[in-house]
Amino acid sequence: MEILKTQALRQRSTRALIVDDNLELRELLGDYLTRFNIESEAVGDGQAMRRAMIQGHFDVIILDLMLPGEDGLTLCRELRSASDIPILMLTARCEPADRIIGLELGADDYMAKPFEPRELVARIQTILRRVRDERDPSRQESRETVHFDNWQLHSVLRQLQSPEGLVVPLSNAEFRLLWVFLERPRRVL
Repeated sequence: MEILKTQALRQRSTRALIVDDNLELRELLGDYLTRFNIESEAVGDGQAMRRAMIQGHFDVIILDLMLPGEDGLTLCRELRSASDIPILMLTARCEPADRIIGLELGADDYMAKPFEPRELVARIQTILRRVRDERDPSRQESRETVHFDNWQLHSVLRQLQSPEGLVVPLSNAEFRLLWVFLERPRRVL
């Protein structure tokens, strides 16, 4: 029975809410996302976004910055304070300051217009994969304890355990450094 539930969840398409005042872009983007099993609903402003969110569930929000009425930054801040739904900013404002503000207010990613539609899909999939991994209880344990070469590093206890079961004392700096190396194996840092 559990296997059937898991398969049903995998087969469920992703739902995206597109918030952009450009009707033509909303339609084109919606059609394109459908090719990748991403259902979409498109709205033109913040009020319509709120109505859509009350009426349905969405896995990701694609949000423009320049909207009539409330701007995308205001909506992003509001969304982030009430929800952890992933937000991808898609906007013509592409200055570094705009990107930084968008990300600091809670956007998960930021893309400038014009954009490559396939890259947008890849970014959506990456965001959703990361969010699903973070919410998956079976992966929670793996983030709390890292195993390497018969050693264990416990993030909650902040302890390093040898293959013989002995606890090796680490300073805070040593712990953080080891944790960074273990999170990024086989990478030059």
